[in-house]
Amino acid sequence: MVSWAATAEMVAQRWTAGDVPTAYAHNTLTKGAQEARRAAAKLGQAPAAPVAREAQARYAELAVRLARIDAVIADDDGRAAAGLAAGLPAIRLKLDRLQSGCQAR
Repeated sequence: MVSWAATAEMVAQRWTAGDVPTAYAHNTLTKGAQEARRAAAKLGQAPAAPVAREAQARYAELAVRLARIDAVIADDDGRAAAGLAAGLPAIRLKLDRLQSGCQAR
């Protein structure tokens, strides 16, 4: 999921700069949101370990953020897209810390 957050951040930034077509941004953000929702749902079926619940929450947060960015891109609102994309590094950092913590175990 860390890579999806990074990809979405890059796509949103490049879209607001006019370097990425709207259709490409839409397809990328839609796929990323789907993958994040799928990962969150899968973790929802796992045992209630605290790290799994935290990851599930972060995946859901990413899915919502990507869907919101996709919606404002569809409305051709570069300012809103940039604002929403500005929150992706924090989500990516949380996901990275979770991933690093899981790998250390």
